[in-house]
Amino acid sequence: MKYRLLLKTNFYLGGYTNTETELDFAGVTKLSKTYHKRLSADTEK
Repeated sequence: MKYRLLLKTNFYLGGYTNTETELDFAGVTKLSKTYHKRLSADTEK
């Protein structure tokens, strides 16, 4: 069984940081992805 944690943080300038973490049954991180956008006009990194 796998678990997937999602965390989203919004910034006042319109940007955000999203973090996706996939855990195995024991709670060990198998995969972690972070998406960041500083301003609403920026591209996602």
